[in-house]
Amino acid sequence: MLEGIVQIGRALLENKSLIDNLIKELPTTDKKGNPYHVLKLKFSEENLELDVSEEMDSDTVKKYLYIGTADGPNSPQWYASNHKITYFLSETLFNLTNIDFGEPLNQKLKHIFEKFYIDLGSDIKSKYRYALDLSYLDPNVNVRKLYEEYSEQNKGDNKEFLKVLEKEFEKILIKNYGTKLSEFGLFVIYIDGEPLSKYEEYKQKVLKYKSSSKKRKTSSKKENRKDLRCNICGSTENLTDDLKKMKIKYYTNDKITFASELDKNKFYKNMVICQNCLNAILAAETYLDNKLKTKLGDLDLYIFPHFIYGEPLDKSELDLVVDKIINSYNIVKNLKSVKEFEEKIFGITDENRYFLVNFMFFKKSQQATKIRRFIKDVPLFIFNKIAGASKNAREIVEKAIQMNYETYIDLQKIYYLIPVKINAREVTEYKYILDFYENLLTFKPIEKETLIGKFIEAAKVIYLQKNGYNIKKDSLEFYILNSNMLVKFLEKMGNLKGGNTLDTSKLNVKEDIKNYISTMGYDEQQSAMFLLGVLIGEIGNSQYKKYNSDKKPILNKLNFNGIDKSKIIKLANEVFAKLEQEKIRKYHEKTYADMKRLLDENLENWKLNKNENLFYILSGYSYATIKTIMKGETENE
Repeated sequence: MLEGIVQIGRALLENKSLIDNLIKELPTTDKKGNPYHVLKLKFSEENLELDVSEEMDSDTVKKYLYIGTADGPNSPQWYASNHKITYFLSETLFNLTNIDFGEPLNQKLKHIFEKFYIDLGSDIKSKYRYALDLSYLDPNVNVRKLYEEYSEQNKGDNKEFLKVLEKEFEKILIKNYGTKLSEFGLFVIYIDGEPLSKYEEYKQKVLKYKSSSKKRKTSSKKENRKDLRCNICGSTENLTDDLKKMKIKYYTNDKITFASELDKNKFYKNMVICQNCLNAILAAETYLDNKLKTKLGDLDLYIFPHFIYGEPLDKSELDLVVDKIINSYNIVKNLKSVKEFEEKIFGITDENRYFLVNFMFFKKSQQATKIRRFIKDVPLFIFNKIAGASKNAREIVEKAIQMNYETYIDLQKIYYLIPVKINAREVTEYKYILDFYENLLTFKPIEKETLIGKFIEAAKVIYLQKNGYNIKKDSLEFYILNSNMLVKFLEKMGNLKGGNTLDTSKLNVKEDIKNYISTMGYDEQQSAMFLLGVLIGEIGNSQYKKYNSDKKPILNKLNFNGIDKSKIIKLANEVFAKLEQEKIRKYHEKTYADMKRLLDENLENWKLNKNENLFYILSGYSYATIKTIMKGETENE
């Protein structure tokens, strides 16, 4: 993992300094395309002014040296540019006065802090103790009075007072400038007409803070000689095991069971790196956020190359490789057509360079990044393989239903076919979905029984309209059809094996039903359940017409927790009775007869479990329903 990241960092540092490579990108426009602005807090010896005139562009973050926030959730925030105003209203100036920038900058910062900030009380944490005196922007605003009123109602919770300050600050913006906080993409501090980020003293402190770590002290020459080498390059110079500067948590350093010899003082043996490799990792982590961060459903993801030979010489070569990887990924993530893929896919290898692709699923936790799953060494042809399998799976489904079908299986579609519990767009149960993607991308087998169990779980979510899942609850019929398409996709990818297909020449059902069974490759038991589902679908179609309602009472006969073998005979008899009741038995006698024959012949040696029984019943129901829906749409046209 780290080897690929260090390769990226070395290429970045080839032509640019570390501090240039730490600059983070920010969006320059809102979702509607309106440009964001820069809000400047201009401090001078006697005055505080706001400047809201500058529009953001791609160079803004570099101009104001935007590098995000200070490392760690409890670290003092002192950077002079931020994408939120919060820190500037409270702690930033105070923290700046605790850093030695040399004279005269120290005196300027001290004067500004003492003049323009109010001390709310020594009993308050320094993080929330100070507040910008907004009376310099609007004489009618009394911050101390605001705090007194707030503290009477919220004793001991000073953090929330920042929201009060923000609201008052925004009122000033609206009143005096006709603008809101949401219209700004960056906030910066000016000192005497110049951005603080342009002061050389400030730049040097930022660089020292970001790159310096505590050097590893050795207890003996023997330890130094034997143990202490950079885990990445093997160097013995400038070593450190203080890796808190790194944003991504690559290894465990807080559980005693991971320490060497179960000694809390020997975590350093897990990882020791030199300053050069640390700098490369810091540069690469920023690059990951700027260029290689994406999403798959609600999952956050980094995709980055690992060069086996022919490492990139500089950033321009790296950018070229990365752009091609991300472009290929984005197409198979949301595949509109294979033609689009074929037209836009790039050749991403050459004779002088070969690399594999790593997928790192992660979660941002406060200011740290925890790795959820690392899928390494994925071959480059995976993108072509996915596009080809998706094309084949779609063609199979179109042939099966004998109609055009515009849906493709892609990486994003898969996410919404496998149920995942979510809370406020945050995935809370992700093991199976990550296992699935890992097996898919590395061509490992996927357990079909477990997958079908997930399909049934999703069907239950749709039918019962359950909340807290990633499943779209609009159409059970099309969900089941797409699930069948996913099965065919996985067979084409090599993750699933196909079974023995039923010889449909022995069936007496309609030709379109025979075609579906043979095209989808159902065996005898699967076909029996499919035919039972077709009959349920036809009863549902009759009930839909009768009641002019989406509710179909026949579906109440299905247990969405699964249908075991003992319940199949009972369900078959109930379906026969419903065919009589709806007066449509004469139209479907052959279908029922074939279903019953296949059922009787296989019942003693039944292999399908309760979820598989229900899945193939729902597949038949889906087929009968969708054929009716599409037939109606064609007639309307």
